[in-house]
Amino acid sequence: ILGTATLCCTSILSNMNVYNFTRICSEPVDQDMSDNMTRMEAPFSRTQKSFLQSSTAIGALLSSLSCLFAFHHYSHRLVFLSAGVISIVSTALAPHAYSLGFWFFLVSRIFQGISFSSTFQMIGLLTHDWAMITEHGIFLAFLTGSTQLSSVFTMPVSGLICSTSLGWPFV
Repeated sequence: ILGTATLCCTSILSNMNVYNFTRICSEPVDQDMSDNMTRMEAPFSRTQKSFLQSSTAIGALLSSLSCLFAFHHYSHRLVFLSAGVISIVSTALAPHAYSLGFWFFLVSRIFQGISFSSTFQMIGLLTHDWAMITEHGIFLAFLTGSTQLSSVFTMPVSGLICSTSLGWPFV
């Protein structure tokens, strides 16, 4: 359970953090490159870019109380599974949302934040329900380690994918 929960939290965090890498990946290597689908040419203003960067935090803040309510009234597995599905769908639709414009992409990023809000609540609930008091530190160390594990996984895999012809949308 500890390993599975850590990997699930890692997945949600990776989906949220992949935008940061796609901004790096989208930088043109060759100035003559004209394929817009493999490059992320942001037509957004500096303010819009700032909102896109902070939109996951906004989504997490907006959904914290409703997520807490859901965890207390529904099955923890169902709530966390729902958060995972929201994360997968919003991440998969992000390239399409990006092509539709700022507001669509912003909503996609906010939904990534909504799914993110479940991770730390799940960490607390899982530790409370499954670990003896002497094991709380171990559980918390593993589960919160998903934050670093997501970067360790996301960055190299994204780099490999980005270096192919698939480009940032596939990442």
